[in-house]
Amino acid sequence: DADNATPVSDDADVVVTANPVLTITKTADPTTGIPGEVIAFEIVVSNTGDADAINVTVVDDYDQTKIAPVDGSITLGGLDSGTQIDWSLGTMAPGDSVTLNYDATLAAAGTFPSGTTTVVNTATADADNATPVSDDADVVVTAVVNLSVTKTSVVTPVMLDLTNIVLVFSSNGNNPNASASDTVVRFTEITYTITVTNNGNADALGVSITDELPAATTFVSHTGGGSHDGGTPGEVTWNIGNIAADGGSVTVTVTVRT
Repeated sequence: DADNATPVSDDADVVVTANPVLTITKTADPTTGIPGEVIAFEIVVSNTGDADAINVTVVDDYDQTKIAPVDGSITLGGLDSGTQIDWSLGTMAPGDSVTLNYDATLAAAGTFPSGTTTVVNTATADADNATPVSDDADVVVTAVVNLSVTKTSVVTPVMLDLTNIVLVFSSNGNNPNASASDTVVRFTEITYTITVTNNGNADALGVSITDELPAATTFVSHTGGGSHDGGTPGEVTWNIGNIAADGGSVTVTVTVRT
């Protein structure tokens, strides 16, 4: 400004930007397990930005065929819908951090195939004015097949009844009838019972049983849909299919004659 001039002015504007920045970390303890084991999950959500995060939510998706949250274990009011857990955290100021926890049980024996399966579930944090962020917690589940076999035998003498048999010695001799007590051992049958049990925590798939028959015996019969190879004495094979985990079993028999 001056006594003889028109005043003039100018502005210098500074644009100040403040934004919320969400971070999320999800962990599992332990990170390895077996069917039926309980896993502890922890989710930590933080606002590392310089503005409030409005209406913060966390959604934890899980595979209900592989894990199930333990009743009463979900903290801070999380709601389990059967496929995910939802938390509403409200407003988080800059520097705020929230820890969420829950326990989950891995599915029972027979659910996981033999070997290792990685169970992945993802937690996502979001807000009205922030970019959503996600993190995974992986659990490696190990399941095994553990087959055991027991084999027992029962020996049964097969008697020949001579009661009504006429013994002819000669055309001019006596023709005596055998008495009611006259019997002799004709042959012996042996029945083998074979039981296969799966003591593991994974189903046994495509199970087959092969039984080599003892020397100096003759195949008589079998149960359980087996097949005799026609040899002397040969072997019997059963194509069982699957045997369930956690104590599933199948029993077959084979009978031979000596």
